[in-house]
Amino acid sequence: MRSSAFRLGLRAVFATLFLTGATALSPVTLHAQSGKIAAFDKSMIHQDPDGSYYLSARDKLGVILQMEDGDVIGLSKVIEHLKASPTASPLEKVFEARLSLAAIARSAGNFSASNEQLDKLAHALGPMADPERMITPLGLIIATMRTGNFFLDGDIHAWAVATDAMRRQYLEPLRAFYHIPDLTVRNASQMDLVVSPDTIPEQSVSLSPSETIPFWQSTQLVNGHQQINAKGRVTVDGEKTDAVFDTGSDTLSVPSGFARRHNLRVIAKSSLIQDGAGHSFFATSQFVIVPSLTIGGTVFRNQIASVTSPDSPVIVGLQQLLKLSHVTFSKTGLEFGSEKPLNCTDPIVLATLRSGQKAWLMDIVTLNGSQDFTIVDTGNNVPEILEVNTPSLTPSLRQHAFREHLATIAGEQTAIVAIEQASVAFGSQQLMAPVRYQQTPVHMRPLLTTAILNYGTIQFDRNSRVFCVNLQTTR
Repeated sequence: MRSSAFRLGLRAVFATLFLTGATALSPVTLHAQSGKIAAFDKSMIHQDPDGSYYLSARDKLGVILQMEDGDVIGLSKVIEHLKASPTASPLEKVFEARLSLAAIARSAGNFSASNEQLDKLAHALGPMADPERMITPLGLIIATMRTGNFFLDGDIHAWAVATDAMRRQYLEPLRAFYHIPDLTVRNASQMDLVVSPDTIPEQSVSLSPSETIPFWQSTQLVNGHQQINAKGRVTVDGEKTDAVFDTGSDTLSVPSGFARRHNLRVIAKSSLIQDGAGHSFFATSQFVIVPSLTIGGTVFRNQIASVTSPDSPVIVGLQQLLKLSHVTFSKTGLEFGSEKPLNCTDPIVLATLRSGQKAWLMDIVTLNGSQDFTIVDTGNNVPEILEVNTPSLTPSLRQHAFREHLATIAGEQTAIVAIEQASVAFGSQQLMAPVRYQQTPVHMRPLLTTAILNYGTIQFDRNSRVFCVNLQTTR
C-alpha cells in the first residue's frame, strides 16, 4: 500500500539524514561586501492590500516552503539534488543542505538538534550569518528559524531574548535601509513582544510517570457513535477547570475573564491567531504568562497563553502535549507518562511556520485510494472522522449537501456541508467511516477529528519521534 511505503520513506529520511547526520559540509570562504546590509533589494519588498509593506526572504530551493508543508521527503530530495548538482555553488550547497537538515530535525520534533544544524550553518557562512558584521537574507532566515525553534519547544524566555535580538539586529536596520518605519518580515513572527525579555521567567515542567485524565463523557449519539470531547480536568494558576486537550492548537489558551481575574501579565500582542477547534482566524490582542498548569501530577510553570473570548474553554496545546511522554488519546481519556505503554513505530511529523508560532501535527491518510497528509486535530469534535475542506463539492456530494451553522471562537459561521461513507486507511489499517466535506475558500489539509477515537487510539511521543493511529479492528 502506498501509505505504508511512504511511512518507510519517512523513517529512512529521519534515520539517514537527521539521526546520523551523514551529510558532510565545509565552511565557505567569503569576502565581506562593503556596507553592513548586503543582498537586500527592492524586489524583496511587497505590499499588502491594506497598504502595509512587508519583506519576504525565502531560500532558492524552497526548503522553508517544504518545512511549512511538512514535506520531509521533499527536504531529503533537496540534499540529494545538491549532492548530484554540478552547477550548484559551494554557498548554495552549504546553505540549502544544512537548512534542509535543520528543517528535517524540526519536522521530527527535535528542536534542539535543529538549532544545532543552524549553528553549524552560521559557522560555515561566517560573516554572512553574523549581523554585527553583515546583515543578509541568509542570516535573517537562520535567526528566524532559530527563534521559532525556541517557541516550538516552549522555551518562551529564550524565544523572547532571540525575538528582541532579531528586532535590534535585523528589523530596525532594515526599516532604516528601506525607509519604511513600519516594515515587517513576512512569517518571521505573528507576535510582538511588549516587555523586556529579562522580565520573562524561565519555563519548566515536572513530569509524572503515569497519568490518566478522564474525558468529559457526552450522552449524545451521532450515527450510532458517541460524540467525543477531548476535555478533562486541569488546574490553571490554582483554579480547577475543564480544558480541551487540543493537538490543533499551538499554545495554552485561557478566556479573557480568567486572565483578568488572575491578573495575568501580558508579554506579547498579536493581530491574528488561529482557533484550533474551528480553524478560523479571529482577532486577539494579548498573550500572557500563566504561572502554573497542573495536569494530574504533572506541573508546567510559566507557560505562554493566548487570551481568547470570554466563553472560550481553556485549551492545552501542542507546547504542553509534546512535552509529555507516551501520550495516548482514547475514547475515555488522555493517558501519558513514561510508565504507560506505547505501541507506536511510525515517525512523528510536524509542519511549522518558520516563526514556530503555528504548528500542525500530521499523519498520512488514504481517502478513497488517494493519499495525503492530514492535520491531527483533537480539538475538533465533529462526529465524522475526517473533515475535508474543499473549494467546491463534487456533483455527487452536492446532491445531499446542506447548510450548517457553526459556533467557533471567531463567532457563528455558515458552511455548505456534505457527509458520506468513505474508505479511510492509516497504513495497512482500513475502515469505512463517515467523512465530512466542507466547502470553504480557505486552503487547508484534511482534519483528523476526535471521532477517530470511536475506532481506536492516537499515540505519540516526541522524545521517541513516533506517532500512530491504532485501530481496534481493521475492515
